[in-house]
Order: sequence, then structure tokens, then C-alpha cells
Amino acid sequence: MKKAGLLFLAGVVLFLASCKNTDEDAPLIGDVRINGALAGDHIHIEAGEPVEISIRVTDNESLGQLKIDIHANDDGHSHEDHEHSGGGIEGEWEVLQVVNLEGTDQTVTRSFTVPQTVRGPWHLLINVIDEAGNESTQRFIELDIDNEIIPLIDVDAINGVEPVGEVEIAPGSAIAFTGEVTDNAGLVEVHVEVKLENGTVIYEMEYDVAGALSFDLATANFTLPDNQGQVHGELHIKAKNVNDFTSEAHFEMHFE
Repeated sequence: MKKAGLLFLAGVVLFLASCKNTDEDAPLIGDVRINGALAGDHIHIEAGEPVEISIRVTDNESLGQLKIDIHANDDGHSHEDHEHSGGGIEGEWEVLQVVNLEGTDQTVTRSFTVPQTVRGPWHLLINVIDEAGNESTQRFIELDIDNEIIPLIDVDAINGVEPVGEVEIAPGSAIAFTGEVTDNAGLVEVHVEVKLENGTVIYEMEYDVAGALSFDLATANFTLPDNQGQVHGELHIKAKNVNDFTSEAHFEMHFE
């Protein structure tokens, strides 16, 4: 019994020692610089331009990994205390990189080129973990991507209502747009299409705009054909400019 008691006490001492040495301090994300400038929570960048992101991270004992995540805010999702409505997204661009770290103080620099085909609000998320698995407080930056390369499709209203979420449309009703399509180089064509949930196209019209800098969407008003019993569909507006760059805006439709 005495020997067993001594072994138990030795185990307790080892357990307490291991607890005492456990790293419970999370790593820290320090300065984040974008193209050399200290980044705030919201910055503007240009499509087609190079972007250099520099991130300083520190830890009390040993750094583990850093994650860089760039994605579109196309559904209004939120990150911690940051909430956004979504929408206004054109094109696709995603970046996901995991960088192995070492030491207690490191600056990581990565370069990206923003695609020429994107526009709208994107999110930049930065996370760090240390070797013990402690995770930093997430750093969030909203990237507002401006684009002078592709046409701009600006639909202010459909039938007098701002098109947020599903557009409610009665079958056979008139569709009236408020808005315009613009391009600094000059437009070539604007294409309007309504497609049902089953893939059937029930309306399609193409407008030859012959190099105009703008196109009034009121010109594209039409009467919605029969929805063939389908409940949902999509409205697509596409535009192409003289440099052969294209844009597309699409809206979910609910027929009732």
C-alpha cells in the first residue's frame, strides 16, 4: 500500500507539472499591410491589379500555421461581429493558402493578382494557430473590388421594387426595369433571358448597342410569358463590351 501510494503521488506530480507547462496563450496577428499600406477593416482594390499582403504574427512559445482565405460575399454571410447584405458580386475568385510557421515572430508576405473579371465585396480572413493548437482572434478585412474593365450592370428596380432576394412576379405580368448598363470602352450587346427552374428558356432578347457607352434598361422591358407551371426561375442580364469583356447579373424569380 505504501509503495502504491508513492506511485500515485508521483503520478500527481507529473500531471501537475505537465499542466503547468501547457501553452494556453493564443498567437497574435499584428500589422497587416496591403501594397505597403497599413490595412484597416475596409479597403478598395482594382480588378486586374497585383496585391501584396504582408502579415506579422507572434506567439509566446512557437507559431504553427497561418491561413489566408479570400472569398466573395455573394450570400450576405457574416464573420464574428461583421454582417453584410451580400449581392453586387460579379465573377469568381477564391484564394485559400496555409503557410507553415516557425519561431515566435514572423512576417508572411504573399502576392496575388485580382482577376480582371471580378467586381464587388470580397472578404479577406486571416487565422493563426500555434504549435499547441491555440487559435488567434480572426482578422477580417472587407475588400471592395472596383472594376473599370468589364461592363457595369446596375439594376435599381424591377417593377418599382429593389431586387433584393427573390423577385416576386405574377405569370404573364409586365417586367419593367429601372437602371442602366455602362462601359467606359463601349458596349457591343446586352442580352436579357428568363430561364425556368427546369432549364427551359421562356424569354430571350439581344440588343445590339453598337459601341454606346450606356444602355437604358427601360428599353428592355417585356411581358413575362407563361411559366409552364414552374414556381421558380432566373432572370439573367448579360453585357459585352468592345474589348470582348462580359458581365452578368442574375436574379432569382418566384412566380405567383
